[in-house]
Amino acid sequence: LSQALLRIRGAVRGSKAAEALAAAEQYWRASRDDDSQSGVRCTIFIGAFQILARRNAAALAAMERWLDDAQAALAGDARGDTMRAAEVACLTEALDRPQVLFAVTEQQRGTPAMERLARYNAEMFVAAQRYSLLVEAGVCEPQYVQSHREYVREHFTSTDPRDPETVEIERESEVDDVAVPFEALAGVGRDADALALAALVLGQHDDAEVRVR
Repeated sequence: LSQALLRIRGAVRGSKAAEALAAAEQYWRASRDDDSQSGVRCTIFIGAFQILARRNAAALAAMERWLDDAQAALAGDARGDTMRAAEVACLTEALDRPQVLFAVTEQQRGTPAMERLARYNAEMFVAAQRYSLLVEAGVCEPQYVQSHREYVREHFTSTDPRDPETVEIERESEVDDVAVPFEALAGVGRDADALALAALVLGQHDDAEVRVR
């Protein structure tokens, strides 16, 4: 599968649309039941294939079909399949289909899929002011946000804190991780919890720019 992904990226960069489309269809089918490929499929793969879909109608149609398939699979699984939810999340973002995302999230109330849909695409909920649906998914709770920040720090934070560029990127990421749930909580009137989230960032990055955001 890794080799297939490399072929897809190479074909996209080389503007070989037919080759990229054939390889993408094969990779999508083969990787859907492979847990180890879930993250790659919904980030690197979709990111690369999206470039082709912007200029190729067949590639765009393939992505729309994948979204339909993921929706159908998720609707048919009462347990809330998180792998299919991740597919819906990444494809609705890539195809700019926020209303599909919101409809599927509403259908998945009370399942693990709801949390996955909201976590992947929290910015889309906030942009549309769908605050209550995002908060209902549980991803805005201060304890949830704090746990996520600790996980990111442990697994993804740079080992070289002296690099100014890396430090700034990590700072922006931490602020973004809090700004979205902060707005959602404030949007549903949970001001105390919103302020508790703000304190997580201001305790480390208390400057004018962060306060404005």
